[in-house]
Amino acid sequence: MEPISASIGKPTSGPAGRAAEIDALIRELTPPAKDATSDKFDLWIRARKAALNARAAPDPEFGRACWAAYRERPELVFDVRRDLLEVAARTDPAGMRDRLVAEFEAYEVELGLRARAIDLLAELDPPRALELLEPLVREPRKSKTWPPQETLLSAWNEAALRAGIARSDLLGAVAADLLQDDPARHFAVRQLGTCGDARAAQALEAVLVESTGNGYLRRLAAQSLSGDRRFTQACATLRRVLERESDENFALFLDSLVRKTCP
Repeated sequence: MEPISASIGKPTSGPAGRAAEIDALIRELTPPAKDATSDKFDLWIRARKAALNARAAPDPEFGRACWAAYRERPELVFDVRRDLLEVAARTDPAGMRDRLVAEFEAYEVELGLRARAIDLLAELDPPRALELLEPLVREPRKSKTWPPQETLLSAWNEAALRAGIARSDLLGAVAADLLQDDPARHFAVRQLGTCGDARAAQALEAVLVESTGNGYLRRLAAQSLSGDRRFTQACATLRRVLERESDENFALFLDSLVRKTCP
């Protein structure tokens, strides 16, 4: 008997064949019971990956069928619905852009699915994702009706990378904003370390100097500054901060970092 994974991606004919293919995909995507042995989980992980890889190419008809299954079968477990949304987006990107926006903005949709929708939109339509996300990222909403701020910032960052726009200003604003939650600020500081430009260096120095009381954020800023050779003034900045540092533990950390990374 042919494995289910071997049949996924093969042409089918007619509604019955397409429905059978969707059912086969759902079986591949469905995780084992929570009390299943680790080997069964390993098999499922491999089968799921194969199923998703087999459905990476454009196939608008199949994408519409996946979207219909996603919408019409809410009883499916989260993992399956998330993956159906992904397959629908990858196989029918043009048809899914508006749907991803609507799914992200719908308060009644599970937060994990809304988060996946905006991640996919950032990949498929970066300009539109940026337009949606920038106001949400700049002005955090302390509400359970939106995905976590770090999730929104991560999607914005991915869209910005794909669109080729500068990231330093917004990331710097988030890193310095006390109203942002810690995970979002930590993410912003880490990403500033990948920007490599003068604005990013200035933002990291500001966090390093001004975020008194947030030792972990300051450590991240120091590590981000020292981790990219494009920050040509990093060592001078770290030494200057070290000379003035009053926190003994942080001074020891900076001294060790300077010894390891600066000539």
